[in-house]
Amino acid sequence: MNTTKIENKYIKLQKETLTNRCGTGGFINKQYENYIDWFRRAAEHSKFMYRFFSVLAMLCPAFIIVFNELTNDTTVWKLAVTITSAIAAFLTAVIQFYRWLDRWTMYRNTSEELKNTCTAFLVEHENPTEKEKMDFFKSMNDIAKRQHGKWEDIQDEQNKRDQKQLG
Repeated sequence: MNTTKIENKYIKLQKETLTNRCGTGGFINKQYENYIDWFRRAAEHSKFMYRFFSVLAMLCPAFIIVFNELTNDTTVWKLAVTITSAIAAFLTAVIQFYRWLDRWTMYRNTSEELKNTCTAFLVEHENPTEKEKMDFFKSMNDIAKRQHGKWEDIQDEQNKRDQKQLG
């Protein structure tokens, strides 16, 4: 059984637990949908995009070797190598521009942190008071804000590097 199927079963079980523990349409469901699912889906998308473009970028040098073995015409060879090299450079730039590996890692970590926070809350609070619920929502919001802050830090770092290169 692959990881996604196991994770989906875990998520379904956790949702059922949330609903059973907090009443039908329990108070955590909206928070769960808005945060944990979004970060999980964002991580899965980033993972797919990173792997897809990385594989394509790795295949380009292999095509150059194939072109070298199959072609006797130097003009065709030079054109094929030039085009393949340009594609590889473009794919590498796209990977760096969109930062899918960073997104995958950060979103996955945030999703796990949110799941752990939610699970810990359910274990610690059998019948939560309104204050405990509000504290829980605040902790969920703080985790999401911290995630957003990481991207701001990365952007600031990139801007500083850009300024050094320009000036």
